[in-house]
Amino acid sequence: MRSDPVLLNGQLYIGNDDGGVYSLNETTGARLWRFETGGPVYAGPTLSAAGDVLFIGTVNGSEFALRATDGHELWRYSTGSPIGSTATLAQDGRFLYFGAYDASLYAVVASTGALVWRTQLGGAVGSESRLTPDGTLLIVGSHDGSVYALNTADGTVEWTYRTGAQVQSDQILSVDGATVFIGSDDHHVYALDVASGKPAWNFSCGAEAQSGLTLSVDGSALYFGSFDSNIYSVWTHNGSLIWRFPTGDKVGSRPALSPDGAVLYMGSFDGSLYALTSHSGQEIWRYPTGSAVHSDPVLSEDGGILFFGSFDHDVYALLTHLNGSRSASRRLSGLDDAAG
Repeated sequence: MRSDPVLLNGQLYIGNDDGGVYSLNETTGARLWRFETGGPVYAGPTLSAAGDVLFIGTVNGSEFALRATDGHELWRYSTGSPIGSTATLAQDGRFLYFGAYDASLYAVVASTGALVWRTQLGGAVGSESRLTPDGTLLIVGSHDGSVYALNTADGTVEWTYRTGAQVQSDQILSVDGATVFIGSDDHHVYALDVASGKPAWNFSCGAEAQSGLTLSVDGSALYFGSFDSNIYSVWTHNGSLIWRFPTGDKVGSRPALSPDGAVLYMGSFDGSLYALTSHSGQEIWRYPTGSAVHSDPVLSEDGGILFFGSFDHDVYALLTHLNGSRSASRRLSGLDDAAG
């Protein structure tokens, strides 16, 4: 299971490799509904501002809009090429942006799925795009090694920054929206000026930097993982290392922060979900699953429950205040068996 879960109003939404999109009860893990897409779902879901519509892309090349209450299909848009990244919703909720492996970035009307524009980039788009605070620019990475900034009005490319390898990382903006942070398969994380694309600094990892990135509560620190098996924290103003934590295998998921910013949660391909102190990278606890954890963890609103998926096909709910032990966890299993 590679899809990243989304939580709203007591329901957990997630895609699965079996082709299903699921809604689960947050408290019990009981399945509320399942929608069959016809192909594996690696992307995470995106919810409308009102929380009544779920948008999600699939490997079979379709972007779906589903009614959040029961999974009823509202529309689908076919690209003819795999969609592996989570869609981005415009700030006013009118438009939906997503990339596909046909090297295109799409903008569609969120209410109907009608195409607004399509921009051809230099390579496949496998990462989530990010809107600037004013909503005028959409920033996204591509497998051609470039980071692009597109005008949201018509899809025109405003600037391009070339890295040394594929860009598969989901980026994040600084608190003031002036800097975008993004990783590359060239073993670097970059800080780029949002207005011009000019680099401010780069940080060198030991391998591909494909994980999503997360900011500290005050925006001074950046957290991410690398395929060199480490979880990193660096200063956002200059990219210097704060701490590094070694896991047992590559790290490709986006970390989650507790509401107070004190605890960092992140999965590893070694099969464990880690809880670390955010200021020093000290391990608090780890929870082993049956396979690699590539799904981004998500916390309940009060931070008491942590949800994530594993390659063992299960979704987990851990009680964070009880150190994530098995006795304090709920294993939301049987997704594949419950299909139909």
